[in-house]
Amino acid sequence: MFRDTFHENRLLDTLVFPILDSSEIGICIIGKNGVIQETNDAFLKLFGFARSEVINEHFSSVIVEENKEYSLRQHQEFIENGYFDKREILLRKKNGHFFFAQVTDLKINDEAGNIYRTTSFLDITEKKHNELVKSILGKLPSEAEPADTFESMFRIVHASTEQLMPACNFYAALSDESCENINYLYSENELFEGEQEESNKQVYDEIVRYIMQAGGSVLLKGEDLRGIFDTKTLNENLVPRVVLGSVLKIKGQTAGVMFLPDFEEQDAFTGSHLPIIGRLSEIVSAIMERRKYEEQLTLTKEKAEESNRMKTAFLAQMSHEIRTPINTILSFTSLLKEKCEGILEEELKESFNIIESGGRRLIRTIDMILSMSQLQSECLDLNPQQLDLSAEIIVPVMKEFCASAKAKSLSFSFNNQVVGEKIVGDQSTIKQVFEQLIDNAIKFTRKGRVEVTQHLDSMGRVCVSIKDTGVGISKEYLPQLFTAFSQEEMGYTRRFEGNGLGLAMVKKYIELNNAKITVESEKGKGSTFTVIFP
Repeated sequence: MFRDTFHENRLLDTLVFPILDSSEIGICIIGKNGVIQETNDAFLKLFGFARSEVINEHFSSVIVEENKEYSLRQHQEFIENGYFDKREILLRKKNGHFFFAQVTDLKINDEAGNIYRTTSFLDITEKKHNELVKSILGKLPSEAEPADTFESMFRIVHASTEQLMPACNFYAALSDESCENINYLYSENELFEGEQEESNKQVYDEIVRYIMQAGGSVLLKGEDLRGIFDTKTLNENLVPRVVLGSVLKIKGQTAGVMFLPDFEEQDAFTGSHLPIIGRLSEIVSAIMERRKYEEQLTLTKEKAEESNRMKTAFLAQMSHEIRTPINTILSFTSLLKEKCEGILEEELKESFNIIESGGRRLIRTIDMILSMSQLQSECLDLNPQQLDLSAEIIVPVMKEFCASAKAKSLSFSFNNQVVGEKIVGDQSTIKQVFEQLIDNAIKFTRKGRVEVTQHLDSMGRVCVSIKDTGVGISKEYLPQLFTAFSQEEMGYTRRFEGNGLGLAMVKKYIELNNAKITVESEKGKGSTFTVIFP
């Protein structure tokens, strides 16, 4: 034997061999011809052999068949070169079970110059399994989440589980707290069909109830498993030999289970599988919770959209219902005013003007509320086109407000510094923007002037500025300026009419036309609103 060869070497006898025997790493010493000369106890335990079964046997007897040719070639290279990198290989035990080992080689010579290969084997099966578990569980969320149905999602989960443990049978079910209504989302092999459908379902329902009540991951086998069934009324052949399962939770509440029964091997699952099934259930629970959240979001969005449509339809109907009588009142008021011209006292003439002004104010308010509602419900249809801003919008709008400016003795002017430039936008909404801005400028200016200027900025963009010498806006209120229903002066004592929708609508219309608006203002000195087109 190898030890006998070296028995005169006191260093090997007193130091090396005792260390070799006490090591927990399997070590064997192989001769140049590939025959095993010596092993330690750890090697024998790792491979499951007795010493007599390996000593003087060729090392290839413990190598997997498909790796033998490669291993023999490697051995010859090692004998010639004397070096191998540390490597990981698949090996076979005496009982036929496979395991992964990290293998390290060292070349030694005896006193006669004979070459030996010392090879150590570290069992890394658990390490490789943990790496596999980490890899599969890491990829599972991105693989399973896109599935369009729960069944297809669980099919992906099932396939991943089969790479980690025996999982030919795989079931997933949702249930209420009472476990009276159990809904199987996924069942492999369709075991609920056929003559034993009711009996099979009875077995699985009991498993679901038990896992739900346990509230976590469970491993059931033997008497513990049979104890949850009424075997007097149940065929024992339908009861699995072992069950591994875990609960599914949505928003922290137990909502169902997933479980793996095995009908052949009681030891198909061990305690080492509990963390894996637990992590699988966490991944599935997270996907289901996101799905449920997304479904709720979709439902909420649909309800909100339906509510907006109903609101817009209602406001449109109300607009019609209010406009019709108001227009009738205004028409007859105008007719009466004409018929009574020359015979009315000034006080009554003013009353007609108040009726007309109030009626038009009411119609403007209704129009503004309807427009804002359309904006919020995204029901507004735009028609972008090339526009000559000054000719098609600014000049016509200013003509509408000439009388209002004249009534307040305001200087009202338009300075056009742009010739031939056109913009792209929706004519209707852009017109309403300038109607609102010019109306505000006149409304909030008691004396002085309102100037409208069209020019190009330093970047060549078309800009329109509306400058007034009115009351101005405080620095504190500027951040709220474009907020719907917001006004700097509130309550019945306010000095100016309005509903707080005008500038909010202006901002929305400007954004829809890909434009921008800026404001410069000082309290008591006036304001300048500038619209910048792309």
